[in-house]
Amino acid sequence: MGPSGVSNFGAPMSQSRAYSLDSQSLGPGWPSLGYSTQQPRQEVISASSAPTHRNLSAGQRLPLAQYDFLDIDEIEDYVSRVKAGSETGRHIIDPAMAEIVAKHLVPDLEDNKTIIFECNPGPGVLTRTLLNAGAQRVVALEGDKSFVKRLQVLERKLDGQLDVVHCNYFLLDPVGNGRVKPPSMFSDKLFTDLGISEASWADDIPVKVIGILPVNNLRGKLLKMVYALYERLSVYRYGRVELNLFISEKEYMLPNDHMCLVRLQPRADLFSSWLTPSNAGTLMLMIKQCLVKRKFKLIDCLNMWSPDSGNKLLAEMGLPEDILTGEVFPDEYLRLFQLMEKSQEFNQSWLYDEILENTQRGGWI
Repeated sequence: MGPSGVSNFGAPMSQSRAYSLDSQSLGPGWPSLGYSTQQPRQEVISASSAPTHRNLSAGQRLPLAQYDFLDIDEIEDYVSRVKAGSETGRHIIDPAMAEIVAKHLVPDLEDNKTIIFECNPGPGVLTRTLLNAGAQRVVALEGDKSFVKRLQVLERKLDGQLDVVHCNYFLLDPVGNGRVKPPSMFSDKLFTDLGISEASWADDIPVKVIGILPVNNLRGKLLKMVYALYERLSVYRYGRVELNLFISEKEYMLPNDHMCLVRLQPRADLFSSWLTPSNAGTLMLMIKQCLVKRKFKLIDCLNMWSPDSGNKLLAEMGLPEDILTGEVFPDEYLRLFQLMEKSQEFNQSWLYDEILENTQRGGWI
C-alpha cells in the first residue's frame, strides 16, 4: 500500500535450491499457504470497568450510516498535521483504503463470535468502516491518549459494538512481572477485562488483529510474535489469533517503500504428538542459530550440538554433507528437528541448555 492510504510514512538473497510453499510441501505441523480452515492463510495486498463478553446479533446493532460519526474536519486537520510532520504514528486515513481493508475481512466481520482487535486506530477511519461493514465487536487498542478520548466519544454512541482501550498491541507482555502503565499491558489482563476466555487450539478463530506493524525494530517484533505463537504464550493462550498486519516490503519481499497487508492464520493442526508448545521453543532457537550465518555448513552446527552426529543425520535426510544452513528448506528443518527429538544424543546438548537460559531471561530478541 502506497503512502496515499497510510499516514506518515536487503537485497533478495540468491538461492541455488528452489521450492514452492504449498499445503503438501511442508507437511503437518508447519505453516503453509492456503485458505483451508486447517491451514494458515497468508495473503498479500499491495496498492503502490471490565465488560462481559457480548455476542451481538445483527438486530442488536445500532445502524450506522456511511461515516455517520466521522468528523471530516478533524480528519483533514489530522492529515495536515501529518504532512507538517507533527504526527509520528501510522494510521489509515483514506476512507477508500479503509473500505479495501474491510472487504478482506468480510464475511468474517458479521460472525458474532469474531472479535476484531484494531491496533492504534488513530482518528478511527477504519474503525467506523469496520462497524459499517457489519463488525459485531471491535476493540480499539489505542496507545495515544488524545485519540483514546476521541474514540470514546464514538464508543458512547454505540450499543456495545465498540470497546476502546488505552493499550498498544505491540507493547503487550513486556519483559518482567512488575507493574506496567498504559499503553503497555499484559495480555491476560486485556483478555480478562474484555471477557475473552482461553480456547482450545482446534476451535474457531477467536480474535482477528488488524494494524500496521511499527517500523521500529520490526524484525524483532515479528520474531517475538513467532516465538509466542509456537509456545502458545501471550495472546495465543486464548486460541488461534489471526494477524492481519501491514508490513514493510523491506521485511517481506523486495526492498521498497510500499506496505503489504499480510494475513497469518495459524493452522489448527500446527501441534502434534511430537511438536508441542513445550518443545517448539527449541525448534525456534535451532532455526535462529542456523540462520545467523547462512553460509555456515549445517554439518558443523550439528556437530557442535552433538559431536560426530552430523554425518548420520544428513545421511538419514538425504542431504549433502556440504549443504549450507541458508540452503535448507523449511520442511527440512522441521524434519531435522524431529530426528533430533528422537535421538538420545541431543537430550543433554548445549542447544537444550540454552533454551532454558532464554526462557529464564524472559526474552528472545
